[in-house]
Amino acid sequence: MIITHQDSTIRRTADRILFLYQGKAQWEGTVAEIDSTANEVARQFFSGSIEGPIQVVG
Repeated sequence: MIITHQDSTIRRTADRILFLYQGKAQWEGTVAEIDSTANEVARQFFSGSIEGPIQVVG
């Protein structure tokens, strides 16, 4: 098990991903599914976008 927020580490080392946001499991899948998920929270995180359900503070 690895806990990280680094996209490159996730893609290089993981087989499966459990994505947590606000203390809850938001998405689970394989590395191959990252770029095609319909889950808006996971899609925003993995794309690095500031637009979407994850609010940027500051």
